[in-house]
Amino acid sequence: MTREHDATQPLLKAGQIAPQDVNAYPRAEIEFAEDATYGTYLKRIKLGDLLYDLEPTSMFQVGLWNTVTNAVVELENQEWSPTIDENEITGVVTITLDLPAPYTDIGFVMTLSPIGEGYRVSSIVASNTSTVYATEWFEFPRYACKPPSGDTNNAYLAHGFCGGLVLKNPHLATLDEFTFALEAPPNMQYFDYYDADTKAHLYVATDDEDGWRKRWDITGDQVDTVVIGLKHYFPNPRRAHNGAVPGVMPFTVPYTVSMELFRGKTADGRCGCYDSALRYRTWATHSDRSWMANGPWMDDPDVSDRVKDSDLYYVRLKNDPAIDATEWSTIVEDMDRLKTFVGATHMLGLLYGWAENMHFAGTFLPPAFDPLAQPGDLDTALGTAAAANIHLSSYTIPQWWDNALTGAGFAPWRFDDFIGTIDYNAISQYVIRDKDNIVLTVPQDGPHQPPSPTEPLP
Repeated sequence: MTREHDATQPLLKAGQIAPQDVNAYPRAEIEFAEDATYGTYLKRIKLGDLLYDLEPTSMFQVGLWNTVTNAVVELENQEWSPTIDENEITGVVTITLDLPAPYTDIGFVMTLSPIGEGYRVSSIVASNTSTVYATEWFEFPRYACKPPSGDTNNAYLAHGFCGGLVLKNPHLATLDEFTFALEAPPNMQYFDYYDADTKAHLYVATDDEDGWRKRWDITGDQVDTVVIGLKHYFPNPRRAHNGAVPGVMPFTVPYTVSMELFRGKTADGRCGCYDSALRYRTWATHSDRSWMANGPWMDDPDVSDRVKDSDLYYVRLKNDPAIDATEWSTIVEDMDRLKTFVGATHMLGLLYGWAENMHFAGTFLPPAFDPLAQPGDLDTALGTAAAANIHLSSYTIPQWWDNALTGAGFAPWRFDDFIGTIDYNAISQYVIRDKDNIVLTVPQDGPHQPPSPTEPLP
């Protein structure tokens, strides 16, 4: 039987992006300047009458690992002197950064290419032949933003955290407060800094379909400026010259980064987050995306009818610890009220809470990775949700179940074996169990494979 679905639902459409003709826009301009404290920094991005003047800040940040002393080395807020070459005909900019002594065997080459509304970081190549220092991460590009109108009350920052987060006055946010909340696990692909008065947007997004680990670091100076940097992580990050397994270095970051300027169209400039959300949705629903291979979701037999029938998706952050014994039911009641308010017949919901999804056995170390036992109220809440056509899922990170990503160096890497810390242990022995307590793991022949039953690990 063929089911009918609301063809107007935008998430079910493939989306269309007109071919990007750089001649349809004035050519974007990018400018670098010198600062007595930070050396060379990104000073200005310009597109016609759209202009973002940026404040001085360190152009790069670098994280290294001393494989002899087992210590982290972070080169932050440094004065940098990269080599910058621009092709006057094509506008392509090449930036070469060689680290100073004692890290002279480590370097990075970045290529920036003009696109219709700005520039794209079309490649970042890291090299490392040091026998002492490994490269853990590299942060570029970095922007020190102030609102073009000059009024900090007009400054907003849209970010993908937890389904969508908008900060007013982001210069008041500090890394100490938000070092996790404003990180970027796989789905958090973009940020959008905008001015509510001028509606000028600085939109920076990654073209990453595989969910490689990355992070947006966001730090305000408490006055008028917020520094936003994109941190990229590398394979085998705590092995000498990242080459304990041959072929890791040089390493090319497997996605590009677009930085675009545009004028928001939302009537109320304070709601400019809708402009960037629509822009990101256009990317996410484009026919080039792997998840759109079968065309619009409404016609794709692989997409669940629960998705096709749902009018909205609601992310609900659970309190930890729970505020009462029936908190799950309270959450479902909230969702049901919202569904009724918007006139939806079906909706999707995400139960977002770390403590309810997993715990590591023992002292946060392998060999066991088991779902945390749930309170009885969860079963009641799930039954209530099912009866109300509220389709729920829990927050998970499937990459952590992939035992092909244990530092082999050949499989695409997301979360690798950072040696010696609670946060980044080897993944090979993490397991998840089904309802019958059977251990599920992923075969060794690569990521993105369906789980298969195995014997429990010792």
